[in-house]
Amino acid sequence: MSTKQGKSELSSQERAAIVIGYLCHGAHLSTKDVCELTGLSSSGAWRLMNKLARVWPICRDLEGRWEEVHGTSIFNEALPY
Repeated sequence: MSTKQGKSELSSQERAAIVIGYLCHGAHLSTKDVCELTGLSSSGAWRLMNKLARVWPICRDLEGRWEEVHGTSIFNEALPY
């Protein structure tokens, strides 16, 4: 982590940004990986990933790792503003 803050001092938005950054660069992250990146507990990391999956095209692969889904139409829709 390049931030000077400790992981426990990160906001929920910062934690989400860290995880999405890794996923956008092709990472496949286990829940344990998310724990290590964000400082969250296992259940906290699971909740974060499920919340992100509601608004970002991610899913779990056959090995249980989170990955970005390519080829979805989520970004092809017109923006609401």
